Amino acid sequence: MTTPIALDEFGWTESEATFKTSLILSVSFFVGIFCFFSLGFFSRRFDDRVLLIVIGLTPLMVGRLLFMPFPGHDSPETSSNLTDICEDGGQHRETYPKADSWSWRNVDCDTDEDGAPLCGHCWCLDQPGLAVWQLVVGTVLLFAAYSFTVVLIQSLFSKTMGRHPSIALWMGVLNATAAGSRVIASPIVTFVYDMSGLYVLCGVLAALMALCLVAMAIIFVRIGSGAKAKMANVEIVDFRQDVNEDGDDDMDK
Repeated sequence: MTTPIALDEFGWTESEATFKTSLILSVSFFVGIFCFFSLGFFSRRFDDRVLLIVIGLTPLMVGRLLFMPFPGHDSPETSSNLTDICEDGGQHRETYPKADSWSWRNVDCDTDEDGAPLCGHCWCLDQPGLAVWQLVVGTVLLFAAYSFTVVLIQSLFSKTMGRHPSIALWMGVLNATAAGSRVIASPIVTFVYDMSGLYVLCGVLAALMALCLVAMAIIFVRIGSGAKAKMANVEIVDFRQDVNEDGDDDMDK
């Protein structure tokens, strides 16, 4: 969604939007890698449940809120005929026109007479525009928080399962669910953005993160006690196995 947002909000050309958003995503990628490798340092010093809340779910919610335009900013520049389209009951102009014939190349976005892409959604007429720094900071923060969150969720899940015989199956279910959500959520997110804009889209996503924080608070103690109990049981079992092995060795001698 970064490139369409940049095209609608900032009036960048296609090549300019592609280059700048690719640069932002590249920087965010390296930030995510750094966060991934630094998690071991934090995990040895703090509770994983606390880390999931503080550097995982909370930044994910804040990052989505950063994509909500601040009141007082000018609205994105729109095409001259957008008002007429919206008054006639339309939702947006045809921002991505269909090609006359099949081709390997992309079709250029609809532009104004000067050749600059403009916001073609009806919500562009009454919603304030997004600042460039919000796009940059929000994207980097989401990448960093996502790197922490994925690893911490899998770590807590595996610790809670302990030596359950079906742990591999349930870890697979967890990863498959995460992959399926990306497939299902993409068209839904795009539809909501086209129809309602960033306020509704980011508000819904931030609300989902808030629900995750509430759910985490509810199961906070349960996860910790379950994981500790299972780990303690594993240590007892391993100790008994070591004692039995030592006893068998002594008898053999």
